Amino acid sequence: RNAIAVAIREKTAVHLAVPVDLQAKQVTLPPLHRQLGHMAHLEYQSSDTRIHKAARALADPALRVVIAIGNQAPLELAASTPTHALQQSPQSAYVRLAETLNAPIVTQLDSKGIVDERHPLCYGVLGIFGSPGLDAARALVQSADMVVLFGVDHQAVDLISDSDFNQVRKVVEFEPDAGSAAYHRWYDCEEVVLGDLASNARRLEAAVANLRDTPQARESYKTSVEDCRPLLAVARQWNWLLRGGWRESPAVAAAVEKETGDDAPPSRFQVDHPERPGFCHPVRVLAPLGRKMRAGDVACVDVGDITLWSSLCMCMSGGQRVLSRQ
Repeated sequence: RNAIAVAIREKTAVHLAVPVDLQAKQVTLPPLHRQLGHMAHLEYQSSDTRIHKAARALADPALRVVIAIGNQAPLELAASTPTHALQQSPQSAYVRLAETLNAPIVTQLDSKGIVDERHPLCYGVLGIFGSPGLDAARALVQSADMVVLFGVDHQAVDLISDSDFNQVRKVVEFEPDAGSAAYHRWYDCEEVVLGDLASNARRLEAAVANLRDTPQARESYKTSVEDCRPLLAVARQWNWLLRGGWRESPAVAAAVEKETGDDAPPSRFQVDHPERPGFCHPVRVLAPLGRKMRAGDVACVDVGDITLWSSLCMCMSGGQRVLSRQ
């Protein structure tokens, strides 16, 4: 009963374990006197007013923003998009928004593959139980001013809170329906926007681009970012992001060319030391697997160490799906 409730509430797959005694028992089904109930979700597209309110919260070019894409995004994509059209390019809705905001993207494990992980603004998976899997992603999340959530479930608390679970970052939240939004009412939001996630990401990108293309915004950017010479490593990383340094960096393209010689995505994890004889590091298998996956392919990830290694080593070019049991 609890598993079915989770499946309906969170729109996800669950594992049903039938006890052994019930498997061997003969049962008689009672007559159904009424139709089984279902959970209705209030689905609609938010007004332009809500989109512009969210955009105004993101209007400052010096704002440190992290975009988090949750498990609802690939579910929405799979429900509305034919398999042949699943390929996501760097110009997809979420990446275009990240480019306008100069914001890093992190994803939940089950939304891995929703964006092209070769893009320099893609900083990988949140990790197991919400903790960012890479030091760079963890440092950026912990030093961000605001997090923009697209269909993120309970792992949102790890993005917006300190070690004592106090909310320390502002939030703009996007959810596909009112039922999903109501489930996350344990943190404060600057704005909550309901409706199609990818469509609203496009609308938000257009609104933010319009607000930031003003003399006042450009002057604020120049004063707070261009004239800044930070000392801390994470501050330098944010300065590089907000200045748009990622646009000029050939790091990702160079990594692809060095590792594969073709257009396949590189692994995010490199083995510093050779394995002992008779052993094989997971990256040796998962990195080539990521290069072979095409749009519409699905990777099923079981629990255990493979959860972490899959998030780090299996780099996806976009349009693939991950199903996990974390």
